[in-house]
Amino acid sequence: MSSYLIVSDGGSRGNPGPAASAFVVFQDGKQNFMAGFYWGRKTNNQAEYLALIMALEWLKKEDLSLEDEITFRSDSELMIKQLKGEYKVKSPQIRILFEKSRQLLQSLSERGVSFRLEHKLRQHTHSADSLLNKILDMVSQK
Repeated sequence: MSSYLIVSDGGSRGNPGPAASAFVVFQDGKQNFMAGFYWGRKTNNQAEYLALIMALEWLKKEDLSLEDEITFRSDSELMIKQLKGEYKVKSPQIRILFEKSRQLLQSLSERGVSFRLEHKLRQHTHSADSLLNKILDMVSQK
């Protein structure tokens, strides 16, 4: 049995503006993997969803067991509450990303893997936030 904490974050400089997403995977308390991507012009909310989608796509390739515990952590209260059904999705652009996220989460459930979604303040998502800001810094220096 393994415990996974997947911290994701997305952001844009301007809203919309240059945007990046990142996620960091901790397995049994140790950093296991990280990835980030520059998207070009996106909104903050789009970048948040894209970070989660990247993490879910990565996780899809992992050999998970039914006993594994997975926690997805984000500083995006909007995204987490939308995925939990507490907030409606009003934006057509976000609707597409929301549906993709739900499909990927559903595929985890269909494999029998349980997970939870949690909203935490930025200080608890620092690892992913730091990576996405490094990506945006590199792009802005070109």
